[in-house]
Amino acid sequence: MKLLFIFMAVSLSILIAGCKETEKYQSIVPQSQFKTNPSEDLFIKEIIADNEVKMYSQNKVSCTVNNPNSDNLTYYWSTTGGIINGQSDRIIWVAPETSGSYTLEVAISDGKHISVTKSKIIQVADDLTNSYKPLTIGKIIVTPPNGNPITFSPLYDDAKVQPKIPARVWETMQIECVADDQDGHTLNYTWTCTGGKIQDSGSSIDWTMPGVAGIYSISLKVTCDKGDSANLSLQFTTDCCGK
Repeated sequence: MKLLFIFMAVSLSILIAGCKETEKYQSIVPQSQFKTNPSEDLFIKEIIADNEVKMYSQNKVSCTVNNPNSDNLTYYWSTTGGIINGQSDRIIWVAPETSGSYTLEVAISDGKHISVTKSKIIQVADDLTNSYKPLTIGKIIVTPPNGNPITFSPLYDDAKVQPKIPARVWETMQIECVADDQDGHTLNYTWTCTGGKIQDSGSSIDWTMPGVAGIYSISLKVTCDKGDSANLSLQFTTDCCGK
């Protein structure tokens, strides 16, 4: 009878411990809450982590958030592989033992709302010596109307010195980006400008200058499905006479 009591007590302790571990896991990754009560003011700006890491490695991961009320936040991290250590805006992610693509996701809560999730894809490799090939912008080609193409190569030119690009109000220029992803991933191009109008999309666009003379810039972000990115910004000074 005494042995039976001891066995039942041990079994109950194991069951309680198992329940606590399950509760702990669910408190870190409440998948059922990720799509409920989204808040437009509370959101995650970016997940900061290396794009490619080595198997078994311990990697610092953090996120930046928009928290206008400076509320105390709870962070909910999840991953498709590996181990997450921590529950704040900064965690340690232990990469899995198998190479491949893995996704890290995070959502935040202020106690009343839960944000939309933010995710980042990380490549895990067994050897990083020759595996990582960064996405780069090889050159930008600007073609003014009735003018010769002007080429800017950010890989080799001083980023602070760009070619002089003549421009005038209402003028439309063609701008082409030549990006290089040696791994052959699909590239996405996001163009923005401080004035005027962008037409088309992809690697080549037409940009119509504003009708007011001044200094304007056009920026480009190139991304690929492995999570890598490259950025570039060009500045134009326009006048009414094109001198």
